[in-house]
Order: sequence, then structure tokens, then C-alpha cells
Amino acid sequence: MKRFFIGASALSLSLAMFMGSAYAAQTMKIDTVVPATVGALEEQKGTLINVREEKADAWGEEQTFELKLSSGIKWNSKTLVNGRAAQIDGSSLKFKIKTDLKERDMFYVVPYFDIERGTKPGDLTVLVDVVGKNDSEVAKVATISDYAVNISSSYQRATENTKIPVEITITEAVENSMISGSPFDLVFDNADIVKDSVKIKNVKGEDTLTVRNQKGDYVSLDLNEKAATPNKWTINLDIMPKNGYKGDITATFEGKGFDTVKTVVANVVEGLSVAERKADVIELGKMDQKLSDIIISETQAGALQEGEYLLKLDPAYKGLQFGKDFKVEATRGDIRVGNEKLDGTTIGFSVRGESIKPSTITVSNLMVTLDKFGYDGSYKFNLVNAKMPDQTIKTIELFVVNPAPKQREVVFAIGGKDYTVDGKAMSLDSEPYISNGRTMLPVRALSEALDSKVDWDAATRTATLTTKDNKIVTITLGQSSMTVDGKSVTLDAPAEIKDGRTFLPMRAIAESLGAEVKWSASSKTATVIK
Repeated sequence: MKRFFIGASALSLSLAMFMGSAYAAQTMKIDTVVPATVGALEEQKGTLINVREEKADAWGEEQTFELKLSSGIKWNSKTLVNGRAAQIDGSSLKFKIKTDLKERDMFYVVPYFDIERGTKPGDLTVLVDVVGKNDSEVAKVATISDYAVNISSSYQRATENTKIPVEITITEAVENSMISGSPFDLVFDNADIVKDSVKIKNVKGEDTLTVRNQKGDYVSLDLNEKAATPNKWTINLDIMPKNGYKGDITATFEGKGFDTVKTVVANVVEGLSVAERKADVIELGKMDQKLSDIIISETQAGALQEGEYLLKLDPAYKGLQFGKDFKVEATRGDIRVGNEKLDGTTIGFSVRGESIKPSTITVSNLMVTLDKFGYDGSYKFNLVNAKMPDQTIKTIELFVVNPAPKQREVVFAIGGKDYTVDGKAMSLDSEPYISNGRTMLPVRALSEALDSKVDWDAATRTATLTTKDNKIVTITLGQSSMTVDGKSVTLDAPAEIKDGRTFLPMRAIAESLGAEVKWSASSKTATVIK
């Protein structure tokens, strides 16, 4: 470990050495960041650099970039560009990206630096140069301090509600910078530490750090002093972002003997969006009902990392089956997916290559069969990583099963005025009878059985029944046909008048309106079910 020079003066970096023409065309925009705090040590991590294209096609089909550092500072090999290792040459970092002419492109850099001993405290800046475009801009990504203890960490972009592995490096610039006797706290904002995930390794020196206590968002550490030498430790652990949180997650290290130090360990993004789709409405007891496509889009490149993913049905139900001919495929961008599989009511697929550009996955040709005993209400898919099946990444409204309408059962007895509606006894003013083998009901009784409204036109001797779903049946006395929603339908018996009451043929009218009719010869009862 390189020794840190205590008490150095502020770093002075002349921007003039970096600046190009005052009239350079602006093709990029660098996001404003909060600078990290680093020391004059190796492997120091700065704040994430996000560079965005000012407008579509400003960079052409491909563009080379060069990121330069000032004297005494070099790029460390841990530096990443768009999540991948970068080619470095001392204080210069150069790379090329391919672009989409129709969209604004971007790239991000996770910067790590080797800072020489004796480098003066002050701003650490990076010159971002769009090669060949006469366009450059300076980004402040860190502040070099004279702290005797420094903290740095791994960094990754992660989607919300996913577990994030973190590596923290704690370095003493000089011996005895940390004073034993009181605990040292490592605290995360907007995230909790996964239980029993903390592992500590001594990289340099003789002193050891051990876990005193862990709860929620912090872990307390004890220092066991053994020798007067500078120390360096790595702490590996897993964190879980607070439910629904999006943004930076910062680790803070504090204790006796030094000022509090911080490092950003992750940036949590929504990562995925689901194209608006109205939940399909399906029926119980019906096979192969087609569902609308499910379109899952990344809002950030690499949001779906390599690995296995599951679409889990919620609520789970064994009486439901998906067809086997569904497809999961990339329909936009450069993400690579495959290995679709069906396990009960769970659909699985693999991401074989993370995207460099935000990409879209479509699940299509999805057919569902649901038995007649299924749950009423809403069914969803929960998208999860197969390694963490209890942590939902995204919830997708899938389909809705409406409650089956309650059937109405009306029972009439031939030759009697008593009848029942759903078991409740009621009375008619005229008895049903049989004419030429056909059951005839008073018009008011048939209206009751079909839960419809009846109108009588004395002038035309016509009865009109209107159901609640606006189906209209018109019957004229003496005629051998009726009209159902304007279409003529033959009757098996005409409507007639008996004892001053209008009677209608029960079966023909009831069945034309979707009702079921049952006849019991033994009890001489007619049952209408609708």
C-alpha cells in the first residue's frame, strides 16, 4: 500500500490544458454528481460518470471517447465502461461505442484511480473528450482529502427489489489511524444488510476487524490491535434496497480516530417497465384462451443481468394450465434471451447476454386453460430472478376472472298456482297448463322466470319481453312465430288467451333467451334455470 502524505495543500488542476476551442459544438451532456471522497492511495473509487448524447445522431454511427486525468493520477484496472473492463493507458482511457441514429445514446463509467503519494488535496477531475468532434467537458468526480482512513467499494447498477453484492475496502493511510476501544459502524442508507452475509478479510497489516453486531442497515465492528502497521481490509456482504427505493445507495464508515468517510456502492433503478395492457378477461371452464402479449422493456441498459428468470403466477392454482407454444424473445435492442420453459404455472427464460442498449423482451402466443373451479378476481405474473424467487422485480397484471353469474331457478307446478323462485314460495293468479303437449305459462309468470320486463299492447295483442341484457322478444297472439331481437323464430305453440289471461309457450321462449328448461313427468313440474 502506498503511504498517504498528511498535511498536503489543495490540489490545483488547470483546466486550460484540457480545453479545446471555445466554439466547440456540444454533442454531449454529463450528469451532475456529488463527488466521492478519496485519499492519495491506490484503487480509489470516484463517483459514477454518466455521459448522454445531446440529441439523436450527434455521435454518428459510432464514436470514440477519451477520458484524461491530471498528472500524478492514473486509471486503475478496476475501472468499468458500461459494466465492462476498460482499456487503460496510464492517465488516458480510450474506448469506442456503436450508436443508434434514431435514439439518444449514453454510456457510463465507474472510475477507479491510483493516486500518487504526496498528491495535494483538492478536486479530482476527468476530461471527457469526444474524439474528432471538437467537443470536451470536465467532470468533477472526487475530492482528494487528507483523511487518515479511506473507504472505497465495488459499484453496480441494480434494479429495485434485488439483492446486491457489495465489497467494501477500508484502508489506513498511516498506522493507528483507527483507535480501538469503541466500535466502528458501517451504515447503508436506503438498504438493509442481508443477515449473516458479512465476511471480513485482512489484506494488509496485523490488526483484525470482527463483527460485534449486525441489525438492519448497519454492522458494528471491533478492532483488535496487534501491531503498529497500516492496515487494509475488505468486507464482503449483500444488501437489499428498501422496498421500492430508486437512487444511489451510500455506505458510511465512522468511528474513533478519523472523520466519517463515505462511498456510493450502488445505483438502484426502476430498470424495467411493462407496456400498458388491459388485463385480459377469461372464463372459467374454457380451454385455450389467448392472452395479450406481455412487453417488458429495460429503462436502463443491463437492467436484466445474465441469469435465469421466472414469471410466477399469483395466486398459484393447479387447475390452470398454460399452453406450451408460447415464445419469449428479444424484440428490440441487443439483449440475448432463450431457454424458454414451462414448469406448472411458472414460465422460465434465460438472459444469455446483458444489453448495452436498453432492450425489450416480449412474451407472446400465451394461451391459458382454467377449470370451472378457479378463483374469481385478478391473476398476476411476478417476475423474479431464479436465485431470489421471493424478491419480486416487477408485477404484471395478467388476466381477470369475473364471478360466475348466480343462476335463478323458478319451479312451476302444472294445475297449481304455487311456484318457487330460488326456493322462495310465491303464488300465481292463474294456473299453468299443458296444451298440445306444450307447457303454457301466464305471461307474468314467464316474465318472472326469465327475470325480464313485460309490456302488453292490447291494440296489437302483442306481448314484449325485455331482458336485463336488452334482449327483446315479441309474441303476437295466434301467430306461429315470434321475433327475437328482430329475427323471426318459429314457435312450437302459439300464444293464446284462457280465462281472460294471456298464456305463452314456456320452452320456446325461455330457450330463445338462453334459459334451460327441465320437465319432471313424475311431479308434473317445469323448472326454468337462467
